[in-house]
Amino acid sequence: MVDIDKLIGSVKKSLEETPKNSALRLHLAQLYEEARRYSEALDEFLKVIALDDKNKEAYLGAGKSLYELGEYDASYEHLIKIKSGEGFLYLAKVCLAQDKKEKAEDFYNKAKDFGFKDMNLEKKLFAQKIRVTTEDSPPEFEVEKPKIKFRDVGGMEDIKKKIELKIVSPYKKTRLFQAYGKKAGGGILLYGPPGCGKTLIARATAGEINASFMNLELTDIMDMWRGESEKKLHLFFEQARKSAPSVIFIDEIDALGAARSHFNSAEMKSLVNQLLTELDGISGDNYHILIIGATNMPWQLDPALRRPGRFDKVIFVSPPDFEARVEIFKIHLNGKPQEKIDVGKLAKICEGFSGADIKQVVEQALEDAIEEAIKRNKIIPLTTIGLEKAVSQTRSTAEEWFHTVKNYIEYSNQTGLYDDVAKFMKEHGKI
Repeated sequence: MVDIDKLIGSVKKSLEETPKNSALRLHLAQLYEEARRYSEALDEFLKVIALDDKNKEAYLGAGKSLYELGEYDASYEHLIKIKSGEGFLYLAKVCLAQDKKEKAEDFYNKAKDFGFKDMNLEKKLFAQKIRVTTEDSPPEFEVEKPKIKFRDVGGMEDIKKKIELKIVSPYKKTRLFQAYGKKAGGGILLYGPPGCGKTLIARATAGEINASFMNLELTDIMDMWRGESEKKLHLFFEQARKSAPSVIFIDEIDALGAARSHFNSAEMKSLVNQLLTELDGISGDNYHILIIGATNMPWQLDPALRRPGRFDKVIFVSPPDFEARVEIFKIHLNGKPQEKIDVGKLAKICEGFSGADIKQVVEQALEDAIEEAIKRNKIIPLTTIGLEKAVSQTRSTAEEWFHTVKNYIEYSNQTGLYDDVAKFMKEHGKI
């Protein structure tokens, strides 16, 4: 266990010799922040800004410390100068503390576009948006407008091309597709190993077609009273229809749309039936409604979900390609003390790693660097060699998924569902 007070003392001693070392002073400020000594952290963050007025990490740290100290106006002034996911997250907290809820929701949605979430904050912001179902007071669900687009998603070019052709083009070239009897909307199923960007590509799809984005989670609609869950699911789809064009995203759809034979509960079977009804648009017009389901376990889905008009467009989301791995490394290395890193070399040896695996590689390298920094009483930067060592200590979580899906390719691929996986595995020497 790291003795943070001892580490603070060591860094302060080093600063006596090099007081204008902004990187070392930033590290001290972050240690104070970690120890919840926010007044001291703020002093050090402000000193870093005085040395380097373009240091985004210092502005972020100062803004966070000011927020914790209750200085909301000053916190806002520091945070608004940077554009980062964590910065937007704290701007949302600041605005909520100032009773500026609409502004807080806007900043929180921007933070989510960068992949930052805070469930406690989300409950405070949107707690009143899901109310008890009555005739006079139907539930309201969160609707957002993602600003992220395909250009903001590194790599994944094959997947983006497929979605562009099957999903985006009908929205952008409506008349052309109508001439062939095709209309915008429908269902698309994204499947593949966990941690490979299915949620990110769904948000980017909504951004590409300038659509409302609604994230359907099982907790949003489950109710203890018989029939209420089905009613909430219907009202969710109704709100999406009113907000059209809209994208409904159902992550881990196997939890909601699993094969009805797997359920012992009549209520869950009834809920799956209601989902099928909504997908068919029997109870409403699904024109310009795109439903994107994501799953790591497509073999558990009810076969009825794959019928034409439902999730009939299926796309395999593979582990990130080389370009995507480069971008993921850059994101997680940003702001960390480092020598010149050969990101291309790291991306090459991490073939088959998911985005979550690459994040773990960087975290492991950071832990090793901090341990060495404590021993030597100075900042130890990340190096290519150190990151290569971390890669050797990290196991690809996607490998287990490929091992499982191999059985389905061999024995349950009569419909061709796993053809793209089989092709990927053959190209990468997995079968």
